[in-house]
Amino acid sequence: ALAAALTAAAIALADAGIEMYDLVVGCGLSRALGPEPTWLLDPTLLEEERAAAGLTVALMPVLNQVAGLLGSGEGGPTESWAEAVRLGLEGCQRLYPVLQQCLVRAARRRGAATPP
Repeated sequence: ALAAALTAAAIALADAGIEMYDLVVGCGLSRALGPEPTWLLDPTLLEEERAAAGLTVALMPVLNQVAGLLGSGEGGPTESWAEAVRLGLEGCQRLYPVLQQCLVRAARRRGAATPP
């Protein structure tokens, strides 16, 4: 939920015309339980509830800067957490063009609705 809130807040600010250095894009991950635990990107509520660990990554993709990183639970060895951070950063990078398209479409709709 935190990852979605971060992304939604950034989109709302950009849509309102507030200048920012970059959009903040958030991604959430959960580490599944089991014999071979794996990190799940954008887990469902049930997957989050059953997880041994969780991680939220917030990235400013154009600046390539991490804006936030919050982890909790038993994520395993350091390498496991490093893998989760890498997956989260990749998820944020993949989501960024989608957010850009949404902002462009919203701006076009506003422009089309404005009388000459």
